[in-house]
Amino acid sequence: MKKSSREWLSEIQSKIHLEIDVNNNKKCGWNLNDFNYSFHNELITLDEFKKRLTNSIIECNILELNEWLNNTELKLETMSLNDLKELKLFFEQQLHKQRVWVESMLGHDLEELQKRELIYHKDENHKKLERVNQRIKDYINAV
Repeated sequence: MKKSSREWLSEIQSKIHLEIDVNNNKKCGWNLNDFNYSFHNELITLDEFKKRLTNSIIECNILELNEWLNNTELKLETMSLNDLKELKLFFEQQLHKQRVWVESMLGHDLEELQKRELIYHKDENHKKLERVNQRIKDYINAV
């Protein structure tokens, strides 16, 4: 299903507090040359909206956002190959950010590093990425 970013944002804001900083032209997932169209009129999928969110500076409760991102139902069987690739990129970006968070403790606090490693390896994005990768393989094999 496709909606404008304004509609996706409104739907999310009914569940969590989320504000997008569109004044930062270095870190915004929308086309700032034609932001009005890009945000208010261009129809995009939820996955594309999530991708644009991750490429933007946002203000929110990170735990609420993470829960919302992780609890969004994935219907991989009905997704196009391009959408699957975008979703794969999204999960890889999320895991990379968390990996950087873990590695920030290297050489500092071994106990904290071990705690962060455990959190990283329990992240549901690993399982979701596995599912997406398997669906991409199945999709390619079927063609």
